[in-house]
Amino acid sequence: MAVERIRLCPHPTAPRVSREFVTRTLLDRRLGRAIHFAGLVASVLVASSSIHAGTDIDVSVVWDPEGLRLSVRDYLPAGSSHGSCDLGLHGRLLTVLAGLSRSFGVLPTADGGKVVWAVFDASQLRPGTSDKARGYAERPATSTDIVTAI
Repeated sequence: MAVERIRLCPHPTAPRVSREFVTRTLLDRRLGRAIHFAGLVASVLVASSSIHAGTDIDVSVVWDPEGLRLSVRDYLPAGSSHGSCDLGLHGRLLTVLAGLSRSFGVLPTADGGKVVWAVFDASQLRPGTSDKARGYAERPATSTDIVTAI
């Protein structure tokens, strides 16, 4: 099992940095096919965490033969006034997760905060011959690609 992590500050650039981190990680693992949707999910989750929690944000990417797991953790203490979102997923975030992942969820952490995770199916991630023709394995996602993925 391969695990890669990054910690981000709640800054307007955090979604872009998370997307770049996911892109580099997946290219290193030869999983270029997953870049479009995993990068989009990461940036949406990080943007949501940045806005609603306003704490440091941990992003992790875990790959094993069963699939790819992406998780985003914030550190907002339980009962905080900014935590009025409870542990639910709403609006665009829910739509993105449901449309692009095999499964997803939200877990509270023992020391405050929450982890939002998404799992992507391994069979959809393995490179195929058609990927090279479309250029998935050779280049990172662009903003045009991400908008197309929605």
